[in-house]
Amino acid sequence: MNLTDLQDAPELLQREFLGSLSSLLITEETGTYEGLLYLTRLASGCGLHLSAEDIYTYGLDFESGDLDKICTDLQEYKYAYLVEAFVVANLANASSAMFGMIADMAALMGCDKEEICVLAYVAKGKLTDDFDVLKSIPVSLDDRWEGEFYGIIPESWLASQRITCAEICVEKMVKRSYLYYPRCCKIIPCKIEGIRDYGSMVKKGTLILRYAELEGHTYTGDDAPRKIRTILAPSDGIVFTADVWKSSDVSDQNDKYLAVYLVSPFDNEDDFWEWFENK
Repeated sequence: MNLTDLQDAPELLQREFLGSLSSLLITEETGTYEGLLYLTRLASGCGLHLSAEDIYTYGLDFESGDLDKICTDLQEYKYAYLVEAFVVANLANASSAMFGMIADMAALMGCDKEEICVLAYVAKGKLTDDFDVLKSIPVSLDDRWEGEFYGIIPESWLASQRITCAEICVEKMVKRSYLYYPRCCKIIPCKIEGIRDYGSMVKKGTLILRYAELEGHTYTGDDAPRKIRTILAPSDGIVFTADVWKSSDVSDQNDKYLAVYLVSPFDNEDDFWEWFENK
């Protein structure tokens, strides 16, 4: 469930969402004005035409006993809710008690410590418009975050985190003379010895590719001299691989390359391939 799905939620849930955030805001003595302006913009983004006064009233009407109901009703939108709750808390320069309340709600919604940490960092990135903070988060070795924050983490930032770790030639067309007649044949400049599975999550420094590179092209038999090369992950991320075809030195032929990319744990596979096709 990504954050933009809130725009398609039933209006009653949207109002409940905003009312609960407003109640958190007005429990603090600071940041109420900035927070209400923020919630007004959030409401507008959901298609609700509410004034700051309307949202303030929703907060006053919210009762602490509604906490369990909110956590149940908004379970499907828990990431959206908790990110916005952290944003509101920061706008209000909130006390530790308010952050403790948000953490309690996160626990009621079934979030673990990693989720709470990631959501707080995403909120910080949104508030400061600096998503580089996400690069310092230690994330688990699964794909739980892929595409979760679509509409919050900018596509431009995700694209900037797509690293080309290697692009090696694995099939090359060359001309050889046999009995004085030129003939086109295929050689293997690089033999893949080991590679991480497509879509696997890796930590910084992890081996993601090992290959044997041909030393010179005068001899290309199975026992030709080769040098072992290794590629390590430059950061935490997800491994994507792609076959790339480039024009060969031999006319009307193409050489095959293997490209290995490392992308942010928050990236989306479909977005990556759209970027790949258009870069």
